[in-house]
Amino acid sequence: MIPKRRYSAFVGTDLDLILRDNRIDTVFLVGTKTNVCIRATATDAFQRNYRVIVPRECVSTDKLHLQEANLEDIDKYLGRVVSTEEALALLQTEA
Repeated sequence: MIPKRRYSAFVGTDLDLILRDNRIDTVFLVGTKTNVCIRATATDAFQRNYRVIVPRECVSTDKLHLQEANLEDIDKYLGRVVSTEEALALLQTEA
């Protein structure tokens, strides 16, 4: 567990170091505030050359239009937005 102090899980944490030390190149993002925390973490992961996967049913925010707009942007510019079923299948192939 890595405590997060900012919107992005990469800011002010050892997340990047831990992922690289373990030769991890793909991140699966889940949680709340798709338009803030998920988006910020997806952006930082993309900028660090990680493969970004966001299971659609595993993220949320309080405004539907923000949820959909941010998922659309993440899918278009930063990574892939997939179903939970697809994410689980990808996890199986990553293992």
